[in-house]
Amino acid sequence: MKRIAIQIACAVFFFFLSFKLTIRTPAPSDKRVKIMNGGIDYAAKYAGIKTRREYFAAVFSDPRLQIDSGIVKMAKSRNKGKGINYQFLYTESSIQAGKRFIEDRGEVLEKVRQKYGVSPNFIAAILRLETNFGSFIGNHLAVNALYTVGLAYPKKSRDARRQLNSFIDLSRKYGWDPFSIKSSWAGAFGIPQFMPGSFAYAVDGNGDGVIDLFNMDDAVMSAGNFLKIHGWRNNDPLAEKNALRSYNRGSYADAIIKYAAMLKKNNKQTR
Repeated sequence: MKRIAIQIACAVFFFFLSFKLTIRTPAPSDKRVKIMNGGIDYAAKYAGIKTRREYFAAVFSDPRLQIDSGIVKMAKSRNKGKGINYQFLYTESSIQAGKRFIEDRGEVLEKVRQKYGVSPNFIAAILRLETNFGSFIGNHLAVNALYTVGLAYPKKSRDARRQLNSFIDLSRKYGWDPFSIKSSWAGAFGIPQFMPGSFAYAVDGNGDGVIDLFNMDDAVMSAGNFLKIHGWRNNDPLAEKNALRSYNRGSYADAIIKYAAMLKKNNKQTR
């Protein structure tokens, strides 16, 4: 327990230093351990918070903030530079799932086409690859994922700290419980798997006055908006690929383009 407390204290100090916040972090041997052992009313803890500084202090003193051991183990293999195999995307069952999605969500997909100029095939490709159309949104807590990546992935640590900063700010702004949102190992959340820093491109797709990336209409419209703002021009292969690279790097864009082309052929749709 003492060893874990020391690790937590070092990690918290590291993050507060990177955020340049002048907050005194509670010593692990008193306040934090007392909270961990004594329990806490989380709703009451966050209800009276008024300032950004107080909110950050509350998050970093919350016993639910933990290093995700699964992500630490994953870091060892990913740091070796293993690529992603996208072959699962191109199976017949996968293509049929994309076809059904386009048929079922035709109305909102047509709105994306009209407003952002993005073909349904590409939106379907993104959501198929990211979360299998919302069926798997990740099994990590976003706040802990970002916290852990900042410590376990040297090459990603600076961006992870920045994304964690954004996520906590979003939680405060929109009244989220920062410890209730599931994400990928990297901290991407929602059906379109937006990183916290990309939430600025999220939109209210169903007109209910709330931006919810776990709602399919919002997710579809947000993905289209993201691509449009990042230079998407329909029937311009270079612009399309560059926009997709902004969504995710590596061979991601090629995988999306290939899947979209297979859907187009299967559905006999125009781009």
